Amino acid sequence: MMVLVRYGVSYLLDHPPPPNAPSQYLELDAHIVMWIYATLSDTMCDHVVGATTTYALWHKIKDFFLANRDARFMILNRQYRNLKQGDLSVSEYARRLKLLTDALADIDHVVTEVDLTTQFLHGLDNTSDTIRVVLGDQGLPFDTVLSRVVLVEESQAQRTAEEGASAFAMAGGSSSGGGSSAVSFGGRGQGDRAADRSYDRAP
Repeated sequence: MMVLVRYGVSYLLDHPPPPNAPSQYLELDAHIVMWIYATLSDTMCDHVVGATTTYALWHKIKDFFLANRDARFMILNRQYRNLKQGDLSVSEYARRLKLLTDALADIDHVVTEVDLTTQFLHGLDNTSDTIRVVLGDQGLPFDTVLSRVVLVEESQAQRTAEEGASAFAMAGGSSSGGGSSAVSFGGRGQGDRAADRSYDRAP
């Protein structure tokens, strides 16, 4: 729809071509039809095959989705409610959640921003319990909540990396110290043996 509005041809969706439509009108209509067909999946093409005008094609697509609206709502709403972060990054988890809300909006079940924010926080993993409580009581927009949770995730990743680097450095220092002690111990042993030989040669 946005593309059709951008190029000023959305009127092709409102009415079929007039009986005496000029060739320029028909050529434009055919161009839009081919473009829409190119954006459809093979399964959807099977459902709308035979539509040769923008008006007919658009309404076949619309009727297909609206005819299955109730069933699609049950499926999408279940996926939306059950989605959890799990092993996903915060950004990927939010992206999948938004895709589901967009799909629900397409079948006239718009998810409010409050519900989206609540569901997003609810699905975060257990390491985000504190930020979940803090942000859940502030009534912030979804984008603001998302940006803050992403910042927390990045801070945690940075802290983990620094702790790992510190642990590695400490382990390396201990190994070096152990090596020095071994060399020093060896030196004392050689000195003792030299003293023993001198004692043996003494009159």
